[in-house]
Amino acid sequence: MTEWRFSRGVQEQTQAFLDGFNEVVPLQWLQYFDEKELEVMLCGMQEVDLSDWQRNTVYRHYTRNSKQIIWFWQVTAFTFLGQASGCRLVKQVKLQLASDVTDANTRPSLLAVSWFVKETDNEVRMRLLQFVTGTCRLPLGGFAELMGSNGPQKFCIEKVGKDTWLPRSHTCFNRLDLPPYKSYEQLKEKLLFAIEETEGFGQE
Repeated sequence: MTEWRFSRGVQEQTQAFLDGFNEVVPLQWLQYFDEKELEVMLCGMQEVDLSDWQRNTVYRHYTRNSKQIIWFWQVTAFTFLGQASGCRLVKQVKLQLASDVTDANTRPSLLAVSWFVKETDNEVRMRLLQFVTGTCRLPLGGFAELMGSNGPQKFCIEKVGKDTWLPRSHTCFNRLDLPPYKSYEQLKEKLLFAIEETEGFGQE
């Protein structure tokens, strides 16, 4: 039954799709791309509304004022602002964040944020979205309409593990397991490694 539903039952349709696709893009070219790169090439990239993302994110064992959550949003905020708005606005927002953050241990990490703007690009941001949700594309309604395996499922960041662990994702639930890292630099390093290098290892 399983073989029929996933293989023989759709064999003709699959072959027709492959034949048509091959006329546009020779199938042998696909060997040079992984599935993530192929999705970006076919579907393109879209801008992500940071305010929408924050409004529709829930936390487990963290609060929106936890250091790790502040650092996470610093990463995403400065990535988007650095790409779209130029250095002047980045500096203004950086100063605003510095005045908003009252934890003394958080302030030094702001010095590293400006460097992160230069190091990352839109593809990395899309890979973060894909790492957690399984796709680099958002629904038309944005983060409010993210779907999980059991229906509507908001983006979730959960405190799990030790600071030596890598972040893990649960794409069926749009959930990121974010360990309690001790600094912005550590969070950035672990998160980038997880989304760029593990390729499925840290996903469930």
